[in-house]
Amino acid sequence: MDQYSSYNWLLLCQSLYHPYQNSFILNHLFHDEMDNRLAAIDSIQANQIQSMQRHLYNLYIQSDSDVEKVKILQAFQVIGDRQIAMKFFSDLPAIKDNNLRSEILNFLVRFPDINKLDEVVAGHAFSEEENRLKFSAIFNLAALGKYTELLRFLDQQKNDRETFTAWMAISAHLQDLREKKEETTLDEERLSRIVKSENLLKKIILNRSKDYVNYSRESQFAYLNAYIECGERGITAITRNVLQQYDPEDKAYMLEILDVKLQQIGEKDKLLLQLLGLRINESALRERITGIFRGAVEKNLLNKKEKSGVFEYIQKFFSVQIDEYQTYFRNDVQAATPKDRLRSFLFRYGSRDLQKKILFYMEHHSGNQTLLRDIVQNFYQISHRIPAEELKYFLVHIHAKQPSIRKRIILELQSVNFDKVWLRHQILLLLSVIAQLEISGMSDKILRLYKLSQETQDRDLLIDAIKALSRLRVSAIYTDIKNFLAGNSFGLSQRELLLLLGHSTDVRAAKILLDLLQARQLASANMALAVDILGEISQAGDNAVLTMLDSLFELPDLQAEVMKA
Repeated sequence: MDQYSSYNWLLLCQSLYHPYQNSFILNHLFHDEMDNRLAAIDSIQANQIQSMQRHLYNLYIQSDSDVEKVKILQAFQVIGDRQIAMKFFSDLPAIKDNNLRSEILNFLVRFPDINKLDEVVAGHAFSEEENRLKFSAIFNLAALGKYTELLRFLDQQKNDRETFTAWMAISAHLQDLREKKEETTLDEERLSRIVKSENLLKKIILNRSKDYVNYSRESQFAYLNAYIECGERGITAITRNVLQQYDPEDKAYMLEILDVKLQQIGEKDKLLLQLLGLRINESALRERITGIFRGAVEKNLLNKKEKSGVFEYIQKFFSVQIDEYQTYFRNDVQAATPKDRLRSFLFRYGSRDLQKKILFYMEHHSGNQTLLRDIVQNFYQISHRIPAEELKYFLVHIHAKQPSIRKRIILELQSVNFDKVWLRHQILLLLSVIAQLEISGMSDKILRLYKLSQETQDRDLLIDAIKALSRLRVSAIYTDIKNFLAGNSFGLSQRELLLLLGHSTDVRAAKILLDLLQARQLASANMALAVDILGEISQAGDNAVLTMLDSLFELPDLQAEVMKA
């Protein structure tokens, strides 16, 4: 058998193992070619062949390849017994290579009763310089239950990077303990040890709940990750501070952690309600929060009472917000005559911080391209739907040369009140969540907001209201979208309107698309999009939509036009 075919046979052994193959694997364990030896080691590990331990150890002693030695040590972490572990413990003082020492200790911690192993592991945690190996050493320290040493390490860390590494290792160990608790073969004694370890780690984490604010942002997130992993209540207060004070990039990272770790959080309903009240004006962050709500519902992370409470709160909160919007904002935005066009633009697409930045630019640094690019980028962070012509108009006017005009524009922009503008952003967030979760009983309130947004010419509110009404299958919206597509579109392009219609799975939306296609009322570039949306609606399983889709392709000339588009 040639080298290539024997190597593939070894790979096959990993999936179709039988004891008679042992001699074949053993022959390749001491083969001249390293690829064959590595494949043999993989086969031993994959099939947990305990009888091969002595041969593996002999190969380790003979090998002059660190790659091969690491592979053998990783196999021992799966199949090694205490006898082999004691051999490696005896060899440890002579091991100078830090990578090998780390892999050996990863194996040895499976046997916590080895005399003085804890001292060796603690020494390794304090002396190791490389972050990856320090992470492994701290993880092993936690795995041995040496929490006094762990606390000492946290008190004596040399730099912030060590703090970050320590909390990430603690978080990883908590995750490891949680996964072990879920094993079906777990006996009561082992479960008791795991719970004890969890409780001790939780004490360490809670003990540092006031210190974490002094860490760097990176280490704060590592600590918060560990806090969430321990499942303790109180995370809502910590995340509120983070999400109110940090910059958009850090807020996005925090929301990503919450999204991934939501299942481990002890008070999910309170956290979700807290997210709705945050002062967040960036569209990307609203989308992230909406995704967290969607995940909580789709993964059934809320019990019936919690889900009912969250939905009821959203309904009441939305009603209050719309009343406030009508009271406080309607006159302000409705006054968007040409002379107030700049205020209106800043009101809709700006923020207090951005207002300060623009005024600083106009008063002190007009023409500074770096600052101007930063201003434009900030606008697009807040809304990716800004009409290009509106942005151009705004940028032209903040560069006014005549002093009297410049002074008037500065006063105009200073007068925009951002104390109330957060309300608009909260309504946009609520609309997004309501649409995504399809919360019933909200149609009348959203229709009211939809009409208000037409009066005030608020493009973002109009789009999100249409999206929500489409998701909720409200009859009135289908007629309006059809009229918009015919020309009266409030500045929305045909493509934008089609995409909004695509949020519905209702047969009425499909009928509008079919009529538009058959009447050739769509631009050629949008015909394929309309067919794609029809296909997505048909996946909901409505037979009437499937029939429409079939009838569409009974028209050969139309089919040809769509294919061409």
